[in-house]
Amino acid sequence: MKKPCFIILVLMLSVLPSLSVYAGDLVIEEAWVRMPPPVAETAAAYMTLTNKGDKLIMVESIDSEAAAKVEFHQMSMSNGMMHMAEMKDVRLDAGESLVFKAGSNHLMMIDLKDTLKAGDKVSLQLTTKDGSKYQIHAAVRDMRVQKHEHHH
Repeated sequence: MKKPCFIILVLMLSVLPSLSVYAGDLVIEEAWVRMPPPVAETAAAYMTLTNKGDKLIMVESIDSEAAAKVEFHQMSMSNGMMHMAEMKDVRLDAGESLVFKAGSNHLMMIDLKDTLKAGDKVSLQLTTKDGSKYQIHAAVRDMRVQKHEHHH
């Protein structure tokens, strides 16, 4: 009876690295990239950053081999229009979470080096002001609405 429980535990633990990054006080969860159209030069990425510590965490940079540049973008409403701008300071106070999600704040991968396809894994490296580095592995997801074919 112990063997099936052990196998289930090993399988569950093997999935964890793709779901969350725990290192120090910064926890990075639910990282993924929206599959862009084949000719696109940019792609949006999403994740949740949580400061589990008791000191401020400042993000210095985020990079990826899949793009020439990666920026944190903030969405805001002004005069009834949605605007997007680079977030110059990405800071997490103690206990704070920043959610980067579709239709809101996000990461913009600029000048993609290759076409991203559903199921691909994109590696990103986040660096904080104190020099800590976090490896993030984000799966590419195809979020297009699937058309249903009807046969008459």
